[in-house]
Amino acid sequence: MAEPISDATREFGARLAKARMELGATQEQVGEFVGIDYTTVGKIERGERNTNLHNIIKLAYAVGIDPGALLSGLTVKMVPGWKAAPSPYDQMRKLRREHGLD
Repeated sequence: MAEPISDATREFGARLAKARMELGATQEQVGEFVGIDYTTVGKIERGERNTNLHNIIKLAYAVGIDPGALLSGLTVKMVPGWKAAPSPYDQMRKLRREHGLD
């Protein structure tokens, strides 16, 4: 079995799996409803697959939760290879402070 891609995919997948199991649904049922193969659902749940936005929305709907519940609390620090540079938002706030606008 492959390793999770990242801490973010691992946590996302664990949340999806928990919601699916609480519903009493199989990976096959969720996959059929969403339109993806059940093996892909398994890979997503194990964090081995980084899915796209549309599938996140469809998967959340399939297991009866808000898509935000799958994503809440995930941070950029959970994404491998991300360089901790100031965001554009942080850069603009700094410029505003430097010019006395905040």
